[in-house]
Amino acid sequence: MTLTLIHHDTLTGPLRPHAPVVAQIAGAVQASAAAVIAWHRNRQTLRQIEAMPADMRKDLGWPAADRALPRTNKS
Repeated sequence: MTLTLIHHDTLTGPLRPHAPVVAQIAGAVQASAAAVIAWHRNRQTLRQIEAMPADMRKDLGWPAADRALPRTNKS
């Protein structure tokens, strides 16, 4: 009696030849979604800090929101 085990990778099996491309696209979408979530969380944090009183932001060492950015000379 002979026992043969056949294992097919679920992402690259013979019935799914385009699975690596789909997995790559899904990974890119997931990374993009994670970047958007991180951006949103950072934006919320900045808004909360800017909503604090000026004295409290000063104690934290946070720069003023109305401070102009330094100009750069682009020649």
